[in-house]
Amino acid sequence: MKRVLLFLAVFAVCTIFTSCNTTVQYQDEQGQNINMNIYINDNVIDKGVTRGGTLNLFTTKPDTLNPIFTRNVYVRDFSELVFESLVKLQKNQNPLPVLADRWSVSQDGLVWTFHIRDDVKWHDGEPLSAEDVEFTVNEILNSEGNSVYKSNLQGVTSFGAIDRNNFRIVIGQPNSFQAELMTFPIIPKHYFEKYQDNSLLTGKLPPGTGPYRFKSIEGDKAIHLVANENWWNALSNGEDSLEQPYIENIDIKIYHAPEDALNAFNLKEIDVAFIDSSDLERYKDSVHTSLKTYPSRNFEFIAFNVNNKVLSDRGVRQAIAYTIDRSKIINNVLPGRGVVSEIPVIPGSWLNDTNISFYNVDHIKAREILTQNGWNEDNGKWSKKINGRREYLSFELLINDENLLRKSVADEIAQQLKTLGIEVTVIQMNWDQMLEKIESGKYDMALMGCTVPQIPDISFLYGTSYLNFTPSAGYAGARNISGYSNPDIDNYIRRIFNETDNDRKKALFINMTGIIADDVPYIGLYFSNNAVMYRKTIRGTIDSYIWDRYNEITQWYITEG
Repeated sequence: MKRVLLFLAVFAVCTIFTSCNTTVQYQDEQGQNINMNIYINDNVIDKGVTRGGTLNLFTTKPDTLNPIFTRNVYVRDFSELVFESLVKLQKNQNPLPVLADRWSVSQDGLVWTFHIRDDVKWHDGEPLSAEDVEFTVNEILNSEGNSVYKSNLQGVTSFGAIDRNNFRIVIGQPNSFQAELMTFPIIPKHYFEKYQDNSLLTGKLPPGTGPYRFKSIEGDKAIHLVANENWWNALSNGEDSLEQPYIENIDIKIYHAPEDALNAFNLKEIDVAFIDSSDLERYKDSVHTSLKTYPSRNFEFIAFNVNNKVLSDRGVRQAIAYTIDRSKIINNVLPGRGVVSEIPVIPGSWLNDTNISFYNVDHIKAREILTQNGWNEDNGKWSKKINGRREYLSFELLINDENLLRKSVADEIAQQLKTLGIEVTVIQMNWDQMLEKIESGKYDMALMGCTVPQIPDISFLYGTSYLNFTPSAGYAGARNISGYSNPDIDNYIRRIFNETDNDRKKALFINMTGIIADDVPYIGLYFSNNAVMYRKTIRGTIDSYIWDRYNEITQWYITEG
């Protein structure tokens, strides 16, 4: 009774304020003093970590529960709770050992050997082996394009299990990022040799190795997961081992379309929703919702036509770069919905963590560069004779007409350049027309975007391409459209892909980006932000990022509210 009265008193005081964190001491039935931490925030009572409860998640109708063949991004997300990979990408894009506890590479960079943990069992009790990895890779490579993970293995020329604990691949040319590409889910050979994909949605649920296992499937309504009490990462007692998942059950509710997710969240049918930058403003001040943003893979940039008779002048490109205020674009046009980046490598990556900005806004420097390159300013306009003809700093900036946000960004850029005396006309056209104009080389500048690869390879924009790791199709500009070519950059790219020492690799990368910044064939603007939105009753280590949207879910727990 004493405990209850003390708790109610603290609760009454705390509810006067928006939030309250306090420690309550009470005596148990044996007279022992017990400390209890109580956190009250927005009518949510957090007594600290508790086990049990049910977390409600969202998916559209699954096409299959085979994680290597699904095309459904929501299925891929929750599949990571059931199936694990050899390697996981950390937030900084470094590879983290998972089912492979270590790996090695031959001196020529062509042979990679992954050692499979010997303490991992599938949910049905069968031990994991290198034969499961061999089976998975074979399924992916023979999928005839049906697996989204096929590009992860596009450089592989041969592969196989050496013994129970060692799996080896051979690649055609050195790729020091090969470990970062081994992030596809491993599936059990003994199960998938027996059951076809079309059997999985009828109740024959496959075993994985992850912290959660399939419990049941409820037609087109829900898929039920339960915590894996024999999860290897909770039983290993190693230095990096984790505890059992705090949340016992996960119900993945099935909806008709992606847009149903927000409605389901508003109706409190689901507890977690992932949103893109367009919905951030709508939910950022919600009383009952917590929101955490993270950079997406979508990179926005300006492409210069470096073969244009005016823009072939590097000084002109540099002057434009010194004039565009990217922070102002983010603050005025898309507040909180983007993060500045000069290169197509996600900020926070171990290769893009220097916080060095090559082009801070500097109108004086911009004018100096133009003057030094022979440009003259008269009545607010810059001109110069090129091949006997007077040319002006007046350009067209192409954008695709269906992207309203890009139109706002383009207008802001045009206004900023006007302050320096550079005239920019924003031209809208449909996507096919825009591509045709770019292909013909008859354009000045284009505002575009791309989805960056999962490895920090920038050759698709700046080089003649080393491995042809093309970013996802469908998001514009996934290739070098500026016409830029620099043998030094191509050489750096080759050296980076051959270098296995991270310190030397980073030094090469920094030197390479310095050359790129000086040449400025593109102006990197920003990565758009995505966000995870979750109820304030969900607590714990919630740290979603683009490579793992349910990151640390085993450390989430549910409070009263």
